[in-house]
Amino acid sequence: MNEKGFGQVDVIAFIFVILLSITIVSILYHQLETDYPSISADIPATDFTKVEEDDRLEAEKAIHASTYQELEDKIAEKSITYFKTNSTTNNIESVTLQKLIQNDYIPTIYSIEDSEIDCLGYVEYDKTDEKYTTYLRCGTLYETSGYDMTKEVNEN
Repeated sequence: MNEKGFGQVDVIAFIFVILLSITIVSILYHQLETDYPSISADIPATDFTKVEEDDRLEAEKAIHASTYQELEDKIAEKSITYFKTNSTTNNIESVTLQKLIQNDYIPTIYSIEDSEIDCLGYVEYDKTDEKYTTYLRCGTLYETSGYDMTKEVNEN
């Protein structure tokens, strides 16, 4: 009765060889992972909650304005904390936007017309009048009246 096919013993032997192979491969893989952690272990898993929180904090810190005057007023308002902690004896003090950005008082300021153009400038604080005035220069799109380019870099 030779019907030229696999018999029951052949099928059981084939399944045994497959299971034995799978067992050996999994043991070797586990040992390899234990001795040599995989490359994927070196790549930190992205914590999406932290990314979302960072985006939310950045959005809260952003200054939204529809006019340059409104933008200048909001920058002046955010600079009050800086002047309270960094005040000198001068009657008129100034701080550059760059310094406010570096010390996390304000985010990077962009032009209202073109979000690709950074604005430069400074905030002046007149102690006698308790007045904060922001001077902005956003490329060629906008410049505050009375803007002094030397104060953009040099602080009093």
